[in-house]
Amino acid sequence: MGNQPSSGGGGGNSGTNRSSAATSSANGGGGGAPTVTSTSLPTFRLPQFSTGSLKLSRAELDKRCQPSGLYPATPWDARTIRRLVGDGKLAARLRGTDARVNSTDQECPICFLHYAQVNITKCCTATVCTECYLQVRPQKEKNTAPCPFCNAPKVAVRVAKMMTGSQVRHREAEEQRIIAAQIEARKTGLTGEGGGTHSNNNDGSGGTTTSSGNPTRDSMTFGGGSDPRAGGGHGEAPSTPQPYRSEQTMQSTGTAPNTPGTPPAVLL
Repeated sequence: MGNQPSSGGGGGNSGTNRSSAATSSANGGGGGAPTVTSTSLPTFRLPQFSTGSLKLSRAELDKRCQPSGLYPATPWDARTIRRLVGDGKLAARLRGTDARVNSTDQECPICFLHYAQVNITKCCTATVCTECYLQVRPQKEKNTAPCPFCNAPKVAVRVAKMMTGSQVRHREAEEQRIIAAQIEARKTGLTGEGGGTHSNNNDGSGGTTTSSGNPTRDSMTFGGGSDPRAGGGHGEAPSTPQPYRSEQTMQSTGTAPNTPGTPPAVLL
């Protein structure tokens, strides 16, 4: 009886064995599959492809190279235009406006439209939009197309820089000066130099003529010196028809009758 193990001791050993088996199972022992914990993978973004020296995206380059519709056709290859615009050697093909949207907009002297970005000629620094430049300098006439402004034998352009504040103010002052000169020229023309009348007796008629040399109404003699029958010798017919002379009037005045609208005939 005293050599038998106690039941409490045996129960403790079996509990220890069950705990060890659970730990071994959790650690992948006993030939079981290992437990894999999920981890977050890094996200990858596709690179944005850029073209040309300006490093524009493909969508932005497509937008800048879209034809504006100013001309029905363009004598240039579309791929060449994209390369020039992408390298910053040609301004974008923008849609022009009749008036300035921003104070820095510049006008093309060929189509008379305003653009936010234009080109400038290297020979005479004249502004020209891309659509007009593609027309006046076809792609196949690289060395033969002259400048439409100064007639230089070879026209070439570069993208114009945006106008500064001082350049905008200088342009506005120049425009105001031109408007004032036009108003003064109109006033001068109305007061005498352009549309006034002055005396001119070089023809000997004694009348007045305008500055253009056309005689006024008071200088035209009706039945007087300008009538060849009156001895004027100018060979001009009367401006108004002579009154109708009847047979009775002819007998009393000694002149021949006439019909309305015909000059009188003098009886000999």
